[in-house]
Amino acid sequence: MIDLHTHTTASDGVLTPAQIIEQAANNNITTLAITDHDTVSGIAEGLEAAEKFNITLIPGIEISTKADLFADEIHLVGLFIDTQNQDLLQTLELLHNYRENRNKKIIEKLKDIGIEIPEELLFNTSSRTKTISTLGKPDFAKALYKIGAVKHEAEAFGKFLNDKNGLAGVSKERINLEDAISLIHKANGLAILAHPFHITKNYNELYSLVEKYSQCGLDGIEVYYNNYNRKQIKNLKKLAEHFGLIKSGGSDFHFAGGYRQARLGFFGEKKNIPDDILKDIMRRKK
Repeated sequence: MIDLHTHTTASDGVLTPAQIIEQAANNNITTLAITDHDTVSGIAEGLEAAEKFNITLIPGIEISTKADLFADEIHLVGLFIDTQNQDLLQTLELLHNYRENRNKKIIEKLKDIGIEIPEELLFNTSSRTKTISTLGKPDFAKALYKIGAVKHEAEAFGKFLNDKNGLAGVSKERINLEDAISLIHKANGLAILAHPFHITKNYNELYSLVEKYSQCGLDGIEVYYNNYNRKQIKNLKKLAEHFGLIKSGGSDFHFAGGYRQARLGFFGEKKNIPDDILKDIMRRKK
């Protein structure tokens, strides 16, 4: 089994890199990519644990980007990246500052509407203490649920954290999608468009986006993703094949269960990510 999109405590996951490797081993996963948001700080620990559990760990990242005509964030997964690449590290420091500023503004907006989250709930939501710059929206959602501000975590995203109309919504500064593709290539990685139907549900809009950025070096798209249905997967396969892109897949695991219902190695409750996509990815990597 494989999983090419996961998160750890280095960003907004709840398992440390070592813990996610151990869980992957328990789930019979042989190849895993750690793709934390805008950081590679968990890769070293993950590689050490992967050697212990005889798992192939692909160093990865998920970068928040922007593109013309799309108001929402567009996430780009990088696989096989050189985590010591200086261009990458310099940009990640910039993104680190963007995330810290966004999180401070969210906290202030929540206070303005009478919601103050205790620090121990916000910064200690996992086995490793978070900092203001490593918090993600899932951390805020989990804390809002724990204090009873929402009935479930999914409600927090719509009511409070939505960038456009959430009561505490704050847009984070992002880099251009084309620049992020170039950055991943400079770090010797493959650039994969993450969860495409999160960008837009309109297939024609998605087609135009993929058409444009495949000409800018986009390597692949995430075909197999948590809870995508048969029709969506069929359309994404068609899109990838039309533009000669590799097909990737991942659970986008942050924590077990919850509103995501994510399971390591699966894109559905009982549908594991097909191993054979890794062969095509490895051929493209060579």
